[in-house]
Amino acid sequence: WHGMRQKNTPYMDGVPGITQCPIPPGGSYTYNFTISDQSGTYWWHSHYSNAMADGLWGPLIVHSVHEPIQRGRDYDEDRIVFVSDWM
Repeated sequence: WHGMRQKNTPYMDGVPGITQCPIPPGGSYTYNFTISDQSGTYWWHSHYSNAMADGLWGPLIVHSVHEPIQRGRDYDEDRIVFVSDWM
């Protein structure tokens, strides 16, 4: 959640062994946190081993609740270009 200020939920950062227990193979985990007054484009990535280098990362778009954007009226489609070199 790079760039997002998590208020009262620092344990939702997902660093295994530091802010939470690792998610076991085949397991799942749902992250719940509140972002207030912070819309924009951010990115996320795994903190596990070489998963980030293997491509386990991606964009996260947060729309403002105060200025809702309606697809089809305000814009036609989403197109995300996410570029990286080997990390």
